[in-house]
Formats: sequence, structure tokens, C-alpha cells
Amino acid sequence: FNNAGQGVIVWEELTGLSIRVLWAYFDGATLHPEAELASYAGQTAVATNGTDFMLVWNYGRIYAAPCTNGGVLGTPAAISDWNADAPDVASNKSGYAVAWRKYDGPTGQQRIFANMYSASTWATETLVDTVPGHGYYPKIASNGSGYAIAWQKYDTVAGNHDVYGTVSSGGTGTATWQTPVLLENLSGAALYPYVASDGNGYAVAWTQDDGSGAYSVYA
Repeated sequence: FNNAGQGVIVWEELTGLSIRVLWAYFDGATLHPEAELASYAGQTAVATNGTDFMLVWNYGRIYAAPCTNGGVLGTPAAISDWNADAPDVASNKSGYAVAWRKYDGPTGQQRIFANMYSASTWATETLVDTVPGHGYYPKIASNGSGYAIAWQKYDTVAGNHDVYGTVSSGGTGTATWQTPVLLENLSGAALYPYVASDGNGYAVAWTQDDGSGAYSVYA
């Protein structure tokens, strides 16, 4: 929901062997009828900048469409190359940023990429996961200025799953991403991270295998 109590819902629907993305607008009092956003698509996410909204989904590439606080949907745009999935979106109160996983041809591995939306324009996709190994389950958050991404990483040398994170230098298309940082160093697998901000810094939580097969939440 935005600051005025209006909202947008976006979800995937599976009917038989067909999957599609649907969305609906809530004007603060009435939930309007659902409509198809994309056929043969899924993996949805949505965020608000406090006024308007950004809807995101996967159709082999990551697509995004802005929506006004009056429920007027903008033109969808492809913001990634092909072989992308698992998108997540956040806003810094003016623009938006999306993170996703994509097959990286030069390395032959699944890596984490991102794109930023500012001044009504998407930049180009950027590789943020520069650490060898496969990346999974990216999550993104904003502190109101820049962005942070956390993801699960398979260490091909140690044969274990870790959690990595990175932060951006700002919230526009010219921003850069810092070198990824290993956020934990325990012997068991670290899985399914989530990231959030208090408006200043960031915190990351994940599921941690303590090595005995028992799982706990760490941060």
C-alpha cells in the first residue's frame, strides 16, 4: 500500500499447464476487478515509492511496469536479458531497483544482476555478484537513498551455501555496487536470506544449518 492507502496486488495463476500473471488495483475502498498482466509468465513482485507502484514479473526476461496511484498501468519494459528469474523489487521513495538471478555466459554460472529506475527511465542490467559460484534467491531493500541486495551463494570450492551482500553507491542508473561481502562463515549451509533497512543501515537474516541438521535463524 502507498501512503494514501491505495494498493496493487500482483500474482501468478496456474490453470492446467498454463501460467499467467494477474494484477488488481485497490483504490482505498474498493478492490477493482483483476486483469491479466502477462501470459506464460510468473514470479511476481511489487513495490511502492509511497505514491505510485512498480510491478515486476518473469517471462524468461524480467519485465517491469509502472502503475499510478490511480490504477493506470504503464507500458511494460524488459529490464534484463534472457535466462533471468527470481526477481525482487524495492523503492528508495523516488525510484526503484530490481534484483534477479540470471545465467552469466562468460562464467557459465547463475549470478545476481540488478537494474535501477530513476527519472522514469531504466538503466542497463548490472552484474552485482562477482564472486565465483552460483547465486540464488536475491532480495533487495532500500534505506531511502541507495539499495542493498542479499543472496544465497553456492561455494563451488567448499561445496557449501553462504550468504553474500552488496550495497549501492546511490539510487540512480549511474550508481555502482560495492564488492560483495560474505555475511557469515559458519560450517553449515546458509539459506534464503532476507534484507531490510531502518532508513539508515541494513540487516540481513537467513536460515542456518548448524551442522547437525538443525536449522535456526541467524542475522
